[in-house]
Amino acid sequence: MDVVYAPGDNYAVYTGVSIYSLCAQNRSADNINIYIISNNISAENKKKLTAIAESFERNIFFTDVSEELEKFGKQTDAGSYGINVFGRFFMGKLLPPSIDRLLYIDCDTVINGSLSELFEMDMEGKTVCAVPEPTIYKSVLKSIGFSEAEPYFNAGVLLIDFKKWVSEDVSGRLVDYYKENGKRLFCADQDAINYVLRGETGMLSPEFNFFTNYKYFSYEFLKKESPSYGDIGKAAFERAKTSPRIIHYLGTERPWLRGNLNPYRKIYRKWLELSPYIGQGEIRGREAELLLFHLMEIITVLCPFFRKCISGYFERKYVIPRTGEARK
Repeated sequence: MDVVYAPGDNYAVYTGVSIYSLCAQNRSADNINIYIISNNISAENKKKLTAIAESFERNIFFTDVSEELEKFGKQTDAGSYGINVFGRFFMGKLLPPSIDRLLYIDCDTVINGSLSELFEMDMEGKTVCAVPEPTIYKSVLKSIGFSEAEPYFNAGVLLIDFKKWVSEDVSGRLVDYYKENGKRLFCADQDAINYVLRGETGMLSPEFNFFTNYKYFSYEFLKKESPSYGDIGKAAFERAKTSPRIIHYLGTERPWLRGNLNPYRKIYRKWLELSPYIGQGEIRGREAELLLFHLMEIITVLCPFFRKCISGYFERKYVIPRTGEARK
């Protein structure tokens, strides 16, 4: 297994928890190579992340992307995203060309089962495989020229045919597209990946990238939001809810925020307490906000239309001013 993360130093704790869970849940794998692409991981965090990998007799490699990000950052607008999110744009230049299949994983994740299936599955000639995100704002789709019927993928977990990625210069294509269009992309690198790899992306089951806020949505609602989600199938969606292999802590209910009521928070705490980061990472001061957000999640179960109204307000206030694309 060749696995890559691209964290900033401020996400090192969550990266460590993810790596610990990855190693613990995949003990039967013959070999795991973990690559860290970053420009600012501290010596202390490198030491802790290395200790995690070595405790499971796994390999870990740190690759500095400072030079590429410095040149890239001067020519682009990352919006509200930190420059580190673009580290994976440069995977083709920074990682060993001998890699065959590569798994990119976001730092705000926990591995909750074996990932061996991902390294054995038929990718059917696709450059990457990923999990659809049917709740993406319609103005985001419009800004990258997608129809509402097309699948839009979350880039938090990417199964990559790395030899194709390199031979077809995906890294260069991503950089070029973002330089030209970055100022109007709300989801930054994710929008670029969707556009550049349009038609080259296969579907993964949502169990390999389950967004925790989808716990509150029904399959029927998500399929209505995006007809292409029907290709997932209700059984796969329900299985992902109960037994996700990769849990992605998207949204406001982050498990490292004090007062969060994330339904998968105990799984995160379990691996945190086993890692060298035990006792670290809890953020205080947002308890009231989290309580209100959780009430909204509960209301979502009873009345999805209410959630759509809230999302519509957010889209008008924050998304459309960035993309310039108003919904019809």
